[in-house]
Amino acid sequence: MHIYYPHGSYYPAIVLIELSYYNQIMARGWESKAVEEQIGAAEAKKEVRRKRKLTPDETEQLKIKDALLLERARIVREMERAYMRRHLVMLERGLAHIDAELAKLEPKVPA
Repeated sequence: MHIYYPHGSYYPAIVLIELSYYNQIMARGWESKAVEEQIGAAEAKKEVRRKRKLTPDETEQLKIKDALLLERARIVREMERAYMRRHLVMLERGLAHIDAELAKLEPKVPA
């Protein structure tokens, strides 16, 4: 039994079964582990927030900070894929702006 693929090649069914088995027994990649760690860290932060009652101002600050962090992650992802110099410069400016906004939200530590 052969399976035809659109790009013009044939693969025996046994090869497909072997590939499927190989994919099942392989360890997870670093990407999925990193995502799992990020989810765990986010859940830990939420747990800390639940334990301590926040003021409305603190809640608003946290929402703004979370939104800025999401935007920062999006910009970093786009920078990894950018190939036009002008686009990269624009993303770098946006990243600098986001970092400046995040710095404003950090509590002031007396020296």
